[in-house]
Amino acid sequence: MIIIQHKTHDSSGSSPLQTVEMQVDRLKLYKRRWRGAATDGEDFGFELDKPLTHGDCFYLTETKCYVITQQSEPALEIDFTAQLTEGLHVAWSIGNLHMSMQSLDNGIRVADDPAVRQLFQHLDISFKEVKAIFEPIRSSTDIGHAHTHTHGHDHTHDHSH
Repeated sequence: MIIIQHKTHDSSGSSPLQTVEMQVDRLKLYKRRWRGAATDGEDFGFELDKPLTHGDCFYLTETKCYVITQQSEPALEIDFTAQLTEGLHVAWSIGNLHMSMQSLDNGIRVADDPAVRQLFQHLDISFKEVKAIFEPIRSSTDIGHAHTHTHGHDHTHDHSH
C-alpha cells in the first residue's frame, strides 16, 4: 500500500500521462485518514494534512497520474436567475438548517435530503432533481468539525456545529 500525505501537481510537461481514477464519495473526501483502491487495483492509504477534492492528482509515476474522481450523488438544484432576493432567503434558510450547499452560476445545489425537500415545499420553491457531483462550500461547519479552546482558566467553550 502506498501512503499519500498530500495532493501532488501534474508536472509531466509535454509528455502525456495515463490518468488513473480513484472514485470516492463526497463524505470520504471530508476525511483526512482513509484507504482506497484506484481503478487499476493500486492500493492507497491517505494520511492527509488537508482533504482532497474532485480532480486532485494525488500520485504520479513515470507513466500515470492518479486522480480523485468524486462520485455523483442525488442532489437538488434551484435556479435563481430572476429572483436574487428569493435565492438569498433560501440560502440563509439552508444554512440555518446547518446543511451544506454549492454555489452555481445562477443558483444553488444541495444534497437531496428530506429536511431540505420539506423546507423547499414549505417555502414553495421549485427545484430540479439531478445526479451530479456535489462540491459544497467548505466552511468551519463542515462534517466532523468541532473544536474547543481554553482561556488559561478552568472552563472550556465548545464550538461544535
